[in-house]
Amino acid sequence: MIRFPDIRDAKCYYCGVQASSGSMNQEWEQKARGERFHFACLKCLEIYGQLFQQRLEGISSTCPAQEQMQLMSLAVQETDMKVRAMANAT
Repeated sequence: MIRFPDIRDAKCYYCGVQASSGSMNQEWEQKARGERFHFACLKCLEIYGQLFQQRLEGISSTCPAQEQMQLMSLAVQETDMKVRAMANAT
């Protein structure tokens, strides 16, 4: 059985402040992050959502499933880097 970490002890993956949201990474996210769980504060989560949605629009739903997984993993990596850069710039 997988135990979900206590959110009270979790820090934002991007900026390091107290996390307010958490989830288990999907397969492509775990591949990109090397972690089973993903925690974020609301500010970083909002930025991530906007950037990731834009990035997903460039992935064709007609390409093979394996290729989609690779592209989604790459999208997570690139989006994570952008969110970290934005979080550290403020």
